[in-house]
This record gives sequence, structure tokens and C-alpha cells, in this order.
Amino acid sequence: MNYDDEINQWYVSLIRDGKELKTYLESGDAELCIDDSLGIEIAQLKDSIDRRPAN
Repeated sequence: MNYDDEINQWYVSLIRDGKELKTYLESGDAELCIDDSLGIEIAQLKDSIDRRPAN
């Protein structure tokens, strides 16, 4: 999880095989990352990057 200073928002990025996807967390969701919500978002991001064609 990283913070984008330009837009003042937390995001998670996943990089695999030269492909990168980012998902930005809604306001307040960063605090919820303590529970399972971050894991769910990362799993969805992983599934999305797996479906993308290679460059």
C-alpha cells in the first residue's frame, strides 16, 4: 500500500510479468485495511492482472 501525495489518496499496486495495476482506496478505506477489506481488494486486483494480455 502506498500514498499518492499529489492526489492525497492511498493505493495498492500489483506488478507481475511486466504488467501493473493500481487500485485507489476510497476515503476511509485505508483505516479499514486492518480488517479483511484490503485482502479482498488485493485478490480482485490479482485476478484482474491475471486476465490481462501480456505486453
